[in-house]
Amino acid sequence: MKQLLFSFFLLLLVKSMIAQVCHCPLGQPFCDSLNPIKVFSITNEKSLELCGYIEVKNSDTIYQGIACIECRHQKIIDEWDETERCRVEKKDDTLFITELYTLPIGKGFKDIEAPFYVYKLY
Repeated sequence: MKQLLFSFFLLLLVKSMIAQVCHCPLGQPFCDSLNPIKVFSITNEKSLELCGYIEVKNSDTIYQGIACIECRHQKIIDEWDETERCRVEKKDDTLFITELYTLPIGKGFKDIEAPFYVYKLY
């Protein structure tokens, strides 16, 4: 009986460890390496990963050429190419991906990056 309980516990432990490992799929655009640039944990033991490119300017993180992938099934949820600049933020169990557009809305029609589309993934 002890061996059966130990085996069951070991199986659960291995399963939970496998579920936590996230890799970018090979051969997909925007995925130069196997390591995701960011992993977000969502409820029900689900995780979303971002594969692509990241740029940090003045404590502002901009993502370009990204793919959002569900870790467990390695399923691509959505993609944004290199011309689309995005901010990513997680609030509670929702991931917000905000596409930024450069618009002439500043003083003297100066170009300013402004939020344009917001994608909610939950």
